[in-house]
Amino acid sequence: MARFSRGRGRGRKGRRYTEYARLIASTQWKRFRQQILLRDNFTCRHCRRPGGRLEVHHQVHINDAPSRAFDPDNCLTLCRRCHLDVTERERGGAGAKFAKRQAAYFEFAGLPEGD
Repeated sequence: MARFSRGRGRGRKGRRYTEYARLIASTQWKRFRQQILLRDNFTCRHCRRPGGRLEVHHQVHINDAPSRAFDPDNCLTLCRRCHLDVTERERGGAGAKFAKRQAAYFEFAGLPEGD
């Protein structure tokens, strides 16, 4: 299986996006997704709220382990809000890039960080 793009940087027309879009549109994915939702009783495994807009989250991203795309032990049900929170934390948080740039600036300017 091909590697998949993360985030919006690749654009919707890029090859990797197309491969990912093809995967989530497949009958195999739709069946697998339904199995995960049923297993988790249509309840977010993070906040424990039932129903709502539920998504299947890969604990190890399919870009890092394509062979685990359909591994039930690698997937769990999350509501949209929790999925966004978990994904942000896994990627280093929303402010991670800013913090790196800020630290580089302070180092360049010869200032102690935070002043």
